[in-house]
Amino acid sequence: MDSNSHPRKVISIQGLSKSFWGQSIFNNLNLDVYAHSFSILIAPNGTGKSTLLRIILGLEREDEGTIKFHDGLKRMDIGFVAENIEFDPHCSVKKFLKFYKTLYENFKMKWLIECAEKRNINLNLTFSKLSRGQKMQILLLSQLARSPKILLVDEITSVLDPYSKEYYLALLHQYQEEGGTILLTTNILTEIEKFGDRIIMLRNGSISLHEKTTTIINDHKKLLMREIDFNHLFQAQTRSNAIKETFVIEKTFLNGQPYYQWLVNLRQFNQLLQQPYFVYFQHSSISMEDIFRFIYKNSILEQSDQVSQGDLVRGKSDLEAA
Repeated sequence: MDSNSHPRKVISIQGLSKSFWGQSIFNNLNLDVYAHSFSILIAPNGTGKSTLLRIILGLEREDEGTIKFHDGLKRMDIGFVAENIEFDPHCSVKKFLKFYKTLYENFKMKWLIECAEKRNINLNLTFSKLSRGQKMQILLLSQLARSPKILLVDEITSVLDPYSKEYYLALLHQYQEEGGTILLTTNILTEIEKFGDRIIMLRNGSISLHEKTTTIINDHKKLLMREIDFNHLFQAQTRSNAIKETFVIEKTFLNGQPYYQWLVNLRQFNQLLQQPYFVYFQHSSISMEDIFRFIYKNSILEQSDQVSQGDLVRGKSDLEAA
């Protein structure tokens, strides 16, 4: 969080714990959702992204903790889009929308029809005649048309074709600019990171990262080193393994040549900057996908029985001595 800014909270979650069949999903999780933000919630599959949204909506009950809504927000003010929501297959889209319109005073039916026409969706068809992606488009449009104060979006980018993703992400961005708040879960970061202004990472049952997207990008670096240089500098296998345990290193190819790719945070980057072999590094652009892999892989190392904290300390010492 930026110490110089004080964004307004719309949802506060404190001390949230949740288990299924004895397996802990959340453990003392704390999270604030800020007004007018486009927040992207990322985590490995099966770690609770969808469950967290369902708890906010009241569709799942927490075991412990509190969820507080601010500025008079009620659950009925929250829109929800998820790929597993089903429609009556025999109901026409038009009939569904006419009914749905009666639930919300300022429902933007004209706007929805115009958007559907642009996407070549026939509203006279029944839901059984629509593709999975078309159903998601109708659901997203119907939620945006009701103008909710907050919109929760759960993993819908995976069912939309590339052109549709771009179109609907632009609509979400417009909704945010008009005063809306978005919390979107996904693992397809390359397609949405330019729209999201905040990243929230769920790891080991709690929030391990919550920051502005630009700040996260600036705090991490991706470096490349030719394989031949890496092998020359770190000939000892034990030293090479120790370095790989301390930093996230992946093998890649550039112009047909083998390289090692190093993902480091700013603190580690500053350590490397002091090393005489730093001249062997080449800078490369970094994405949120890279940072997600960096943080998640470090989480695996932290939990591994094969890599103790002492191993990591020795790895750091070996690197600094190289």
